[in-house]
Amino acid sequence: MLQQFDDFEVTLGDIMRGERATLGKSITDVRLELRLSKKYILAIESGDVSAFRCLKFVPGYVRSYAHYLGLNPDQAFATFCVETGFSLCSEQQRNIGARLLNFIQLLNGRFSIEVSWPIRFRPLV
Repeated sequence: MLQQFDDFEVTLGDIMRGERATLGKSITDVRLELRLSKKYILAIESGDVSAFRCLKFVPGYVRSYAHYLGLNPDQAFATFCVETGFSLCSEQQRNIGARLLNFIQLLNGRFSIEVSWPIRFRPLV
C-alpha cells in the first residue's frame, strides 16, 4: 500500500520543536529563560519520561514549557500523558494507598485519631 506524502504522525515533541524554531529559540534560550535543565527539555520533546529524577514535577515542567511556547498547557500535558503513558499515580502508589487503608481498618477500635496538627495516635487500652 502506498502512503501519501503527508502520512505521518506528528507528536507533541514535533510540535514543540517546531514552535521553538518558529520563535527562534534554541534549547539554551529555553533553559535560561525557564530555568529548566537541558536534559528535561530534550526529554519532553522526545517523550522520554525516564530522564526525570522526580516524576511529581513532570506535569509542571511540561505545562511550563508548553505555556512558554504559546501552547495550551493542559492540552499539551494531556497529550504528553497519552503519548508516553505517563501517570502521576503509579501502580506502586496505588498499592501503598490500599495497604494503608487495610492497616487503618485493622487498627479500627484500638486507637483514637485526633485531627489536629500534628496528628496523634493514642491507644485506647
